[in-house]
Amino acid sequence: MAGNFDRNCAQKRRERQASERRVSREVELVIVVVLSQTQQILGLCTQVNVFHVSKVYAQSLLFIKGTMESAQATNKQQWVEISIKPGGVAIVSLKREPVNTMNFNVWQQLSDTLDQLEANPHIRAVIFRSALKRDVFTAGNDITELFKPTKEGYRNFWLTSNRFLSKLFASRLITVAAIRGACPAGGCALSLCCDYRIMTDFGHIGLNEVALGISVPKFWAKRMQDVIGIAPISDQLLLQAKLISPQQALDIHLVDEVVAAHMLEARALEVVNGMLKMPDGSRSETKRLLRGEFCQEWEAYMEEEAEYAWKLLNSPPVVARLESVLKTLGNGGKKRAKL
Repeated sequence: MAGNFDRNCAQKRRERQASERRVSREVELVIVVVLSQTQQILGLCTQVNVFHVSKVYAQSLLFIKGTMESAQATNKQQWVEISIKPGGVAIVSLKREPVNTMNFNVWQQLSDTLDQLEANPHIRAVIFRSALKRDVFTAGNDITELFKPTKEGYRNFWLTSNRFLSKLFASRLITVAAIRGACPAGGCALSLCCDYRIMTDFGHIGLNEVALGISVPKFWAKRMQDVIGIAPISDQLLLQAKLISPQQALDIHLVDEVVAAHMLEARALEVVNGMLKMPDGSRSETKRLLRGEFCQEWEAYMEEEAEYAWKLLNSPPVVARLESVLKTLGNGGKKRAKL
């Protein structure tokens, strides 16, 4: 019996090793192709510079492949895509059609992605963008996650989303939101936790939870107050669930720049490259000093807020309100609402 067990284990080890060798050969082949293409494109550069840039792209390829395999291993559809630019700039694209509503899996993938980027010493900055066909950065939380949730399910959803936002706000990386089009609620919260916000000259932005009978999360509201810096204005936006235009957002400093759509991503890279001229260590340490206490308070409040929000979401008035919203979307609530 023991002999059979040992033989089976040995056979499984051989099969696993063979599989690993096949994967290794496939990765090496792709890297060779990438290196070859990179050298052709940069033919006018010195051999040393070509090799350096090619090495960065090869490392990026392996990083992206690892992220994809991680998603496949957990049997989830991948809604977050990563690409790497020279200089250690990561582009994180949200691609959950049709409007990037953020369910548990989206928040989890964002959190995992940020963890991987921060763990990679070659990555110095990250730009968040939408890869949708339509002009939506993200429509915010998926209402089906909020409609009569279980206690444990909602707790996991809330802690995952808010821990990601807190980590993003305190990240050692330069963080930029490249906002194309609509950016309500959860999308606005994501942008508020970035160092810099660039928006197209069309769309809208704001924290509009009150319109659905839900209170604005405490630390989301505090971030808006801190960014705007004018209490009467932020109070009006929050209490009246206002979504404002890009120019209005620029006027009150809710966004830092407004540009034409065709300039959005190029401008985001320009901003990042300008910031990269500063030493990483001093910048990240200053962020820690400025934001550390805020994030600690946020983290300490998350469990309490999850409990409170779950009770609120299961109260008859809120259930009725969300049910009405889902019905207006049609198809039994299969479409997604803006929150």
